[in-house]
Amino acid sequence: MNMSEVQHLLFMPLDLKRPPDIDLNYLDNLPESSFRNDLYRNCRHLPIHYINSDKEWVFTNHYPKLNEWLEETVWPLTGPTRVVIICTYPGETNPPHIDCSPEMFSTLNHKIRYVYRGNVDDLVFMGKDEERGVPNINSPFIMNGSWPHWMKNNHNEIKYTLAVGSPWEADIEDPKYIELLEHSYDFAQNDEYYVSDYGLELPDNYEDFYEDKYK
Repeated sequence: MNMSEVQHLLFMPLDLKRPPDIDLNYLDNLPESSFRNDLYRNCRHLPIHYINSDKEWVFTNHYPKLNEWLEETVWPLTGPTRVVIICTYPGETNPPHIDCSPEMFSTLNHKIRYVYRGNVDDLVFMGKDEERGVPNINSPFIMNGSWPHWMKNNHNEIKYTLAVGSPWEADIEDPKYIELLEHSYDFAQNDEYYVSDYGLELPDNYEDFYEDKYK
């Protein structure tokens, strides 16, 4: 995998051990007070790892095995960082959005995700004259959060997506990260599951998709 393929990456499965299974029935029945609403993306977030009021990193107690997986599998790459489970109701759409600020638009802006329930291939990247889909896989994956994208949950139940967030930022100068991408590119059977932005132009109005606080 060369640096051009890294910089043009929209989506690729990662050669990482899958997160442990979690009790989705438990998640289905949590009270609304357990979640944080995300009006911009039209979904809810269940915090898994966050900074508390004392400015300390803490885990919630929902899924201890998942917490262990994050410490053992993700932290060596990212360091402690925010983690949530994104919850989208069946038939609902995460409208077109950009997962970064205008200042960060030209960075890699890679995001680590894993879909616990739902269709990975409901994710769509937007272009000027076309849209680009992704394959349906069962593994952690990287997506480019800076490219405008949207998702409609076509599954008949709530979609649950594990999302690794800030302050981690993918860095092309990080040898551990580039090594992971190189292994993952082979794991993805090169272009069979690797999706790039080659030939895809940004929509003319892509800046309209930034969150209001950045406008």
